[in-house]
Amino acid sequence: MKRLKRAFSTCRKILAINNNSSNFYVLPMFPYPSGNLHLGHLRVYTISDVIARFNKLCGKKVLHPIGWDSFGLPAENASIENKVQPSVWTALNIKKMKTQLKDMDLDFDWDKEIATSDPSYYMWSQKLFLDLHSAGLVYRKKSQVNWDPVDQTVLANEQVDSNGRADRSGALVEKKELEQWFFKITAYADELLDDLNELDWPNKIKVLQRNWIGRSEGIEFEFQVLDQQEKIKVFVNKPELIFNLKYVILSYDHWIFEKSFVPLGLKRKIKNVATRNSVFNTKTDLHIVNPFTRKPIPIYISFNSEFNYLNSHAGFPEFIDADYQFIKQFKEFNKLKQLKLLISNLELTEKNHSFANFDDVKNYVEIETEKNKIGIKKNQVVPVPEQDLPVILPTNLILNGRGQSPLIDAQDWVKVTCPKCDKPSRRETDTMDTFVDSSWYYLRYCDPNNNLQYCDEKLNLLPVNIYVGGIEHSILHLLYARFVGKFLSKQGICKLEKGEPFKKVLAQGMVKAETFKCPDTGRYLKKEELFFFDPDNPIVMATKKPPKKSWEKMSKSKYNGVEPSEVIQKYGSDATRLFILFKAPPQEELSWETQGIVGMTRFLNRVSKAVSAFSSKEFLIDSENDIMLKDALEETVEKVKVQLSSTYTFNVVISDIIKLFNLTQKLNFGKAAYGEALISILKLLSPITPQFSNAQYKLFFLKKFQLQFNKKEIPISENEASYKKISVFDLETSLFSDRKFREISSKEKERVKSVQDYYKGYKIFKAIINGTVRGQFKVEVAKLENLNDEELKLKLIEILKGCEIGENYLKGKQVQKSFLSKKVVKGLRTFSMVTGYDLED
Repeated sequence: MKRLKRAFSTCRKILAINNNSSNFYVLPMFPYPSGNLHLGHLRVYTISDVIARFNKLCGKKVLHPIGWDSFGLPAENASIENKVQPSVWTALNIKKMKTQLKDMDLDFDWDKEIATSDPSYYMWSQKLFLDLHSAGLVYRKKSQVNWDPVDQTVLANEQVDSNGRADRSGALVEKKELEQWFFKITAYADELLDDLNELDWPNKIKVLQRNWIGRSEGIEFEFQVLDQQEKIKVFVNKPELIFNLKYVILSYDHWIFEKSFVPLGLKRKIKNVATRNSVFNTKTDLHIVNPFTRKPIPIYISFNSEFNYLNSHAGFPEFIDADYQFIKQFKEFNKLKQLKLLISNLELTEKNHSFANFDDVKNYVEIETEKNKIGIKKNQVVPVPEQDLPVILPTNLILNGRGQSPLIDAQDWVKVTCPKCDKPSRRETDTMDTFVDSSWYYLRYCDPNNNLQYCDEKLNLLPVNIYVGGIEHSILHLLYARFVGKFLSKQGICKLEKGEPFKKVLAQGMVKAETFKCPDTGRYLKKEELFFFDPDNPIVMATKKPPKKSWEKMSKSKYNGVEPSEVIQKYGSDATRLFILFKAPPQEELSWETQGIVGMTRFLNRVSKAVSAFSSKEFLIDSENDIMLKDALEETVEKVKVQLSSTYTFNVVISDIIKLFNLTQKLNFGKAAYGEALISILKLLSPITPQFSNAQYKLFFLKKFQLQFNKKEIPISENEASYKKISVFDLETSLFSDRKFREISSKEKERVKSVQDYYKGYKIFKAIINGTVRGQFKVEVAKLENLNDEELKLKLIEILKGCEIGENYLKGKQVQKSFLSKKVVKGLRTFSMVTGYDLED
């Protein structure tokens, strides 16, 4: 195995010979260094690895990088638990996971490796923040936030599940008012929305992004608070209903509730309810004035409604059912009836003339596009001079989980001199969300060691040709990456068409495994708690009852996790890769079954036996079936090329290769045709099963080498040198490069000519017996002259019984029906037969 590893490590040199070829950038989403890779990681990286290897075999210059999303709360929490610095814990995990990745035979560009917690990387994340701040795309304000009391951190709405619990810790989320940094993504909202139409992304992802960004046309009204100077803005998408406005709902964290005229009792009530994360709606004593009717309109508070960017909503319960359902819970509106909405679509009628004739309507109305507000935490309070970057983070922090930034306690680091006024000052201790790091890492991979700029323009390989990762990142990560990509493009930092960093996104489904629950309590059961006398029907040891079975996402708490390193150690990386790709299309969920890997192992063993037996197998010089095999081979190669370059249906690729191999084992072929098919199968498999394919490819030629020479007479050094030179990844012999299917040597031309001479004066037929292709046979043209259709079929049956096909499939059988095609396809006519019972001797 070590020898194979050494030989395998030389493949990158072979693949890098074509430096003038077109570039291809395949990028898998980088992992958080938790210390252990899971099968979801293995699926992502296997997919990207196959795509990268295939494109290298096509002669392209491929970038396939890997790195570490190494900042984040888990490192801090692990530091507290294990009493070790986060930087130390992270470094150990990276070392461990790097070994795991290499054990998977993943062909990464390790010279491009990055870690977001390394100063050489976060220097440019800091620079990105300053550039955004300088462009007016960063701002700070107080906001009600989702607070995780366990992880002691702020959560985005998407990190809170439908039950109000944190997606990572599972804690019941609380509400807190904190001063926060925000990205002004709304500045690019129209571009982010419209440019989705140009992307070759799954429609599901584009729909999710469209719904998240949001856009609806309407009017933004400004209403005076009754008896106060303040005004409240409310967006209305049906402005024709403004005369029928019955109430306004404000979010509990609306800025108006901070004002002094708001009763203290209401403020306390808001705080108490928000902290408990309760579902609650209430009426206030506050009102706004409808400028069109001059009537006071009551204000309500909602703690569970979804609001637009203004944190407000206008209620028209007589016309809109959702508004009616909200307000009917309050007594003062329980007699309200819903009316039929009847609005004339004419520009001006008596029914809407009073609205249209308002002379000063422009004083109240501002037409604009509604957009969702999207914010994430940011760091840096006062811009640090660029020449002072990076601001090195302290490494000797004491983490205590008190719910504040641990940087606050690093007083030597916090206390600085203001770069503008030279007075004592304090550093900002808020830190950027890890989404910021991953919003631009695709650019840094192109030039990871550059200390002068994000990336040298000459080394920029963007956009990414294909981005591989989980569907769970469809909204936040991809949205932030697109936002930053557009910003960097506008700043001239990197050239991107419309600022889009990813041409194509391949979002793979999650990996699931079988779970078992106690039928009485619903508790998840360990496999050690079950009897597996019948593997398909286990029994609970304690109760002797069958458990409830289901397929769920792998989780330690559900006892259905599978350790990738254990699987690879038992079955090998190639069989594991083969199963992952064959079990399900990448976009679908993968149900993990160990029996499936066993099936893939059997297939690889069959191929290995065929290679080993080739040198000792007896062959005809040529066979009637050689042309059919050649046609099948060419057809399979073309299918695989399409599937690995556009559809990415890896399961179909493997199925087609297995069918081709099965064909080589069913019929007899000439030695040259069979040998070519066998080595071509290894080449087709090479992006998927790299170690196996390369080892078998070397073995094939080594066997041939040993046949030609007496092994004892050849020095070991020469034998070893010949072995090392042979590689299934050699571009000169690749099936996928942009040239003819196969360059035919002079000897091969002589062989083809001899085959053509062999068939001269003959007609070739394809024999199908009982629906299965059994091979080809030839018939002298002279024997078929002056025969009608029925006589021709009888003659063919007679000839067929006298050849190898008839000996194998017609002996003792009676042909009941026969059909002869009139079309000639690739020089062949199809002759089909249906046989009956065995003939008695």
